[in-house]
Amino acid sequence: MFGGGARGAHSVERLPGGAVSETVIVLVLLAVWLLMCAMVGRAASSFHRPPGTWFLLAAVLSPLAAYVLLLLAGDPEAWRALAEREDRIRRRHPNLKNVREAVLNEAHCPRCGAEVNPVTGEGLHCPEEEPWLLICDGCQTTYQPD
Repeated sequence: MFGGGARGAHSVERLPGGAVSETVIVLVLLAVWLLMCAMVGRAASSFHRPPGTWFLLAAVLSPLAAYVLLLLAGDPEAWRALAEREDRIRRRHPNLKNVREAVLNEAHCPRCGAEVNPVTGEGLHCPEEEPWLLICDGCQTTYQPD
């Protein structure tokens, strides 16, 4: 292997002048392509999407294009949970106009963990003399939304 004799089992096929053959370059690029497709499949599983389908999509289109499509498609579980929260707020507050804002402002009191919502006023109250001050109903401490 080092003595200039017979080639070793793991030597890279070189062309005259020391260049690597096209076959080796193609195989390395194919391996990188398939690795990136596998990464798209792995990301798809974390988005609750079928990883095999997204792997094939990445292999046919390109890993970058498939990943962008995956990001645009989003997580169906997250959308379902958001829709359920919107329905719950609609039932509690039928006259509320911006339900999405109310859902996005749902939070927990950092001190006691009670559910609070500054948009709907759930879990909060304010003194008449200080209407800007929000106080948690659970622990009676001031609450400042982020």
